[in-house]
Amino acid sequence: RQSSPKVTFRTEMAVRTPLRIPEYINAAEYATLMNEALANVGKPLRYTQEEIEKYRSGSDPYRYPNVDWNDVVFKDNTYQAINNLSVSGGGEIARYYVNVGYTWQDGIYKDDNLNSYNANIDLKRYNFRSNVDINLAKNFTVDLRLGGIVRRGNYPVPSMPALFNAVKITPPHAFPVRNPDGSPG
Repeated sequence: RQSSPKVTFRTEMAVRTPLRIPEYINAAEYATLMNEALANVGKPLRYTQEEIEKYRSGSDPYRYPNVDWNDVVFKDNTYQAINNLSVSGGGEIARYYVNVGYTWQDGIYKDDNLNSYNANIDLKRYNFRSNVDINLAKNFTVDLRLGGIVRRGNYPVPSMPALFNAVKITPPHAFPVRNPDGSPG
């Protein structure tokens, strides 16, 4: 007996959110703590109260920047889609199963309009699976199994750990995100 083909389509959409992005101190807190550390070892203070206030107020963002590098570099959310279409069926003599799938993952990095290229992660994966079982005799079965995956991805040149480390070690007052003329800081 031959059974009717069974067609199944499954799609999943996900919002991916980083779980542990650390929060770092701002430029005014950095300058205040640096002064405290220097005072504790008897060295002259590095920042005046006027400079600390400029970091806090944002009144001179090019000479006294206060940058939250996590906010500049990383998105709050990113997206993923997984789609699979399968067909199966057969009977006592032959059975089959075929599946095709497509997965897409967006990156966590914010886009920078100064780049003429995509500097973010962009992963596309296509997969295929086919199983065919044929009973040629009572004790003789032929099984044919085929499968494959094709991945196409775009990844930033530094690795993700390197980018997270760069954000971690760059002080909030090191430089502004943009200069007055719009060029990178």
